Amino acid sequence: MNPVTVEVLCEPRSSRESMYFTRTDASYYTRDGLNRLAMAIKATIKAKGLSERGLARLAGISNVTVNKYSRGNIFKPQQKILEALAPHILRVREIDHERVIVDPGQTYEGDASALNKLATNQYKELLANNEPNN
Repeated sequence: MNPVTVEVLCEPRSSRESMYFTRTDASYYTRDGLNRLAMAIKATIKAKGLSERGLARLAGISNVTVNKYSRGNIFKPQQKILEALAPHILRVREIDHERVIVDPGQTYEGDASALNKLATNQYKELLANNEPNN
């Protein structure tokens, strides 16, 4: 399937950039990164014609959790939530502050760590590895 461009409005939660350093590696979460994760969730919801409640039902998590993640209203993504969402979130090909290009034929199933990287300083490396020719 061809990638789908999805326009997603994502309002920054704060003009101040917050960072969270993980204990296991040098990656960190930024406000922009958390917004990228939120945009990927919103793009998936829009592209699949779902609601937040529908995505929550598919992932087996609460709709309140999906709402928080889709608004970027989190400090650090939880691994168990990312693992639940990963099989349902469409893989991001390109992303900027206004639009997301997702692949409707591919998700993050079995690769929650890649979904996590969208929220870190490693996201450019991740997108380079997502190129269709790779």
